[in-house]
Amino acid sequence: MTGDRLRAKVCDAIAEINDEFNCDDSTRRLQRIETTLDRVPNSTLHHLASLDEAMSGAVAAMIRAKLLLVVAGAIQDDNLDAAAIFAEFRSMMDQDRRRHLN
Repeated sequence: MTGDRLRAKVCDAIAEINDEFNCDDSTRRLQRIETTLDRVPNSTLHHLASLDEAMSGAVAAMIRAKLLLVVAGAIQDDNLDAAAIFAEFRSMMDQDRRRHLN
């Protein structure tokens, strides 16, 4: 899977969540994440996409779960953006990189 496909999956998840939860506050949170998605480096998206493929869609499912937490208000941050959402996956990506280097 390419980074573009993962980006599309994230956008689709955001659209689905917006449809499920018709709440102005949650929609604003998701829109903030979606508008910053293009600022996430392609290398990060590509690496997450590779992990997602290797883990049979588990990474995309975790991202969707994270987005649902944003909607629920469990994550409140005035500067919430896509990079902040993906930052929590950094250790997983670093572990995968180390495994491939060894």
